Amino acid sequence: VAADGMTAFACAESVQKANSTTFAKAVMKIMLRYGFCHTLVLDKDSKFFGTFREVCDLLQLNCHVLSAENHQVMLVERVLQFVDKGLRILINERDSVRVADEAILLLLYAWNSAPVAGTDLSRSLLAVGREFKFPIDISASKHLKLTSTPPSVQSYAKDLAKLLDALLPVAKTLLEEHRAYHRELVNANQPNPREWNIGDIVFAQRQVHSDKGRGIVWKLQFAHTGPWRVIEKRYGGSYQLQHCLQPTQFTKCHAAHMSAYPLPLVPFEPVDGPDNQYS
Repeated sequence: VAADGMTAFACAESVQKANSTTFAKAVMKIMLRYGFCHTLVLDKDSKFFGTFREVCDLLQLNCHVLSAENHQVMLVERVLQFVDKGLRILINERDSVRVADEAILLLLYAWNSAPVAGTDLSRSLLAVGREFKFPIDISASKHLKLTSTPPSVQSYAKDLAKLLDALLPVAKTLLEEHRAYHRELVNANQPNPREWNIGDIVFAQRQVHSDKGRGIVWKLQFAHTGPWRVIEKRYGGSYQLQHCLQPTQFTKCHAAHMSAYPLPLVPFEPVDGPDNQYS
């Protein structure tokens, strides 16, 4: 799944295996369909290295890799959240996971029909020059005659009608996602009071994977690494960090996932009393 950084217009390309080669082919197909981009914003994943990076160097495309825990600025993550919610609705409507391919395309069609956050212009109008109408108007009593056998036409039309009948719950989910996106956009434009200076000693929050056997839920766990020293301030609220105990180890972390390293604690003098006088 790829998304435009300005309009959030999303598109998808199916892959057989998740590796660097297939990802490079998928991105090449998307760019030849919609045009080449200036910069690719990538997640910190091994699939975006190797052959994928060689293709980017060949096409002279700029690549910006996000920090490991910074998922807020990855626009594709927001698109996938909406796709996951919509897939639950459409798969339950058809009682089969084989509807996933057409359901994903339908959900991306719905996503592109929504307006750009903060504007009244739809994503499809800015990207392809026309409005996408959603929910799609359908006729429950009349269907077009396809060039197939009558049983196949009747079965396909019936299955398609069942899929399109579930568009109203999808539209409700799309409205909720768009409101949340707009709310976070407004909050992001407000000044961020959490800023760090060069030389500050901090802890960096790391991701915790859920483990059902041990009863660990990643949303309830807050693991930290460090101590780290801030050596460079980057664009978008990210900082370049250097490990205090291992100077050769560097990482990049967002300000929201950093906490101050406490100063050395000086214990209070014991209170004067019988326990101290006669001990």
